[in-house]
Amino acid sequence: MIGARTTPIGLDIGARRVKAAQWTVSRAGARLTAATCIDRASPGAAPTAEEAALIRAVLDRQGFTGSCVVTGAPSSRLVTGVMELPPRSSGAPLDHIARAELARTNGLPAGAMEMAWWELPPGSRAVEGTHVFAVALRHADADAMLDALEGGGFEVRALDASLLALGRLALREPSVEDAAGQRLVRGLVDLGATGATIAVLHGQTLVYQRTLGELGLSALHERLVGSLRIEPDVAALVVSKIGLDAELTEEQRGWQLLDEARAAIADYADAVGSEIRASLAYAARRYASGGTEGVLLAGGGADAPGVAARIERAAEAPVRTLAAGASHGPALACAAGLALWTDAAERQERAAA
Repeated sequence: MIGARTTPIGLDIGARRVKAAQWTVSRAGARLTAATCIDRASPGAAPTAEEAALIRAVLDRQGFTGSCVVTGAPSSRLVTGVMELPPRSSGAPLDHIARAELARTNGLPAGAMEMAWWELPPGSRAVEGTHVFAVALRHADADAMLDALEGGGFEVRALDASLLALGRLALREPSVEDAAGQRLVRGLVDLGATGATIAVLHGQTLVYQRTLGELGLSALHERLVGSLRIEPDVAALVVSKIGLDAELTEEQRGWQLLDEARAAIADYADAVGSEIRASLAYAARRYASGGTEGVLLAGGGADAPGVAARIERAAEAPVRTLAAGASHGPALACAAGLALWTDAAERQERAAA
């Protein structure tokens, strides 16, 4: 295709699986042309150069182009915070103040982390200062990830926050305004192995984010295995393939403990939905929004049968899954969003073209 280019490979390294995606971009738009999920040999372990080399070999065989990647920073290692800085008109060094304040509140040396921040929309109450959302990653955590990937033959263009990647993919869909022209808030939820991360977008701005480790799929799996004494492989099958769908096969209807297992999945979905409802209500009040547009679900848990519908009922808001295309499920959403990352120089080049 004349004038087409491929994006970097989006690499989402989860606790249990590695997800990868790559787009081809042309004047006709962007098309996801390579995508895959790879089971990890050592679930939960930090990636190593040896594992990265194996991942690169798999991607080469599956039609990915090049070795340039944008990868997600480990969500559990990110430091985030909302803070009030002096007004921009004061001439104060906002970057320096934001770094120092985020470091202070998290007990970190200010020079030991990479940080980004952005200004939040005006709230429902007038304030004189500049309200910002900040996100940071410790240098030690970044270096460990970079060393592993580069040791395996990858060229790392960027370490990005997974929620920003999901937001990037979500923003490919138009946002909605109410009758008075006010922007509605939109929920964004990543149901991963180590936690459920709930975020809220106000227009194009990420205004809220929190991660709940107790609502990770691993915690649900441990409940099925530890409390109900279900075999690990069977527990994984019940969550991923049976879930809360009403239609069961004759064989499944005879399985012992299936009702109890499905009740546990329902409890999990209700807890996620309740947290989403509270988060959306807070953001709508804080930013005087006209209401809630809906919720986009991503991550491995978003595919579990019947879970999205159960979450929708508890969240009291429309819920649907976030995917890069009809043939790619929500588990690949973060990788697809990572692949859409562009650096400042590239953005300037495109703007000038």
